[in-house]
Amino acid sequence: MRRLIDVLSAGLLLGLAACGGTAPGAKTGSSGAADPLQALYQQAQKEGQVNWYDPSAPDVMAPVVQAFEKTYPGVKISFTQKSASQAVTDIKVQQAAHKVEVDVGNVTEEAAGPTLADKMASSLDWAKLGIPKDRVFRDLVRYSSNPNVLAFNNQKVNAADLPHAWTDLLDPKWRGKMALDGRGGFMNVFLSEPSLGGAEKGIELAKQLAGQDALFQSSMTQITPMVTSGQSLLGSQAMTAFLAAEKSGAPIDLTPISPVHLGGAYLYVPGGAAHPAAGQLLVAWLSSTAGQTALNGSGTGLLGSCDAATQSPATKALCSRHIGWSQLSSVDQIDEVTKYLEEIQKLFGTAVPK
Repeated sequence: MRRLIDVLSAGLLLGLAACGGTAPGAKTGSSGAADPLQALYQQAQKEGQVNWYDPSAPDVMAPVVQAFEKTYPGVKISFTQKSASQAVTDIKVQQAAHKVEVDVGNVTEEAAGPTLADKMASSLDWAKLGIPKDRVFRDLVRYSSNPNVLAFNNQKVNAADLPHAWTDLLDPKWRGKMALDGRGGFMNVFLSEPSLGGAEKGIELAKQLAGQDALFQSSMTQITPMVTSGQSLLGSQAMTAFLAAEKSGAPIDLTPISPVHLGGAYLYVPGGAAHPAAGQLLVAWLSSTAGQTALNGSGTGLLGSCDAATQSPATKALCSRHIGWSQLSSVDQIDEVTKYLEEIQKLFGTAVPK
């Protein structure tokens, strides 16, 4: 079982440190070569702005925007709230018209494979900008992860009765009492965690779950109130939704099922972007310690380590309950997701005709 440990290279940390009136991290190496981030910042200043599409609400991301603009004076962010699917559609239309307005796009892991296959992203050397290798998936950069957890109503379910493994969901006592994401994202754990048996085991479980009369929903946002009201005893949902419900005092907690899947979100600079340097600079910064700190403050960002002195709310929620997690770790896995989820959705009876 893998636990995500984010360790940024010293080069990126230096590259993003504020440095008076010059570009943050301006420096030269022993060979006299300029820091690539310094050169990129100079280009970005000439462009003046970066247009960023992201699913999060503007007020939630405002502190992230302010932190970037403070770090890189002269480069303004124009932030637009767009779902990842709508962003992909918009960018495709703009690329077809040869007038791309988006400089930084967002895509979920379910759509990452098609995005790569359609060559929507610019081909860039992200490693040159100090982004760790394990976050780079060809032309995409993973910058955020939202655990797909299984929650329960803690006023209606006794701790002794809780499921501890994914196969425990097949117990007859849960029949008709589970609300599950009909898109099947939580089932990606069988792709990301080899010890569970891979796609074959995931499909096998999906067949059996389909016979459990689960209440399949088209969105995880619909599941939280079903669990907190007691309509469903168990429910799959995003960690962000669970944390919000828990904070409100709702009768909800996490089952000990482990590992859970980290649903990844990826950034890219679309081919033909109007402000490509500013786009690259924003992606590099969002991958830095400063950027991740800002993202975690907004409830997004990557998970850290259970050993870290400071943990994000999501990391703390999992670590304090001894719940492990896994995530996709290769382009091959990303390429497999779309076909795998299509099969899962057919078994759930939730597939949408194309």
